[in-house]
Amino acid sequence: MYNKRMSLKRIKAVSNVLKNGGNLSKAMRDAGYSKIYADNPQKMKRTLSFQQLLDKHLPDSKVVKIHGGLLNASHLDNIQFSLVFTDEEIKEMIKAAGCKLLKIKRTERSGYAWFMISDNRARDAALDKIYKLRGHYAAEKVVQVNPVKEMTDDELNEELKTIESEQKQRKQTTGSK
Repeated sequence: MYNKRMSLKRIKAVSNVLKNGGNLSKAMRDAGYSKIYADNPQKMKRTLSFQQLLDKHLPDSKVVKIHGGLLNASHLDNIQFSLVFTDEEIKEMIKAAGCKLLKIKRTERSGYAWFMISDNRARDAALDKIYKLRGHYAAEKVVQVNPVKEMTDDELNEELKTIESEQKQRKQTTGSK
């Protein structure tokens, strides 16, 4: 069981992180944690109390809903085009790019099309923050290579003899100088 003062700080830190867009270090400092502890937010992320508070304030059901919205995140954009293109050709080009056409307007010199386009940066940034906050990223994988693992006993004995022979030659070369 953790003390009441600690739990109030944790509650404030979780509340702060939800308000500031995912910066746990800043949220911890604003909640009154020491700079040393706040500079190592992974320590707090690993605590059971933090995970419980996170589950309460940012449950998986809410995360799933946010992810659903992020999959459809888009923003308004526009393009200027030559008058040689017909409205139908413009519609086809914008549709082929995966965008939703909203309006086409022509002037004497050129035309303009307004459309909704996927906001991949916003999608990626929001997902990244949520995954980091929830601790869903796997630790970096370290692969150890063992060059002798697949060698037979005979091959290992031969390699050992070669190494011993090379060491003996080095000793003789170094000793003769």
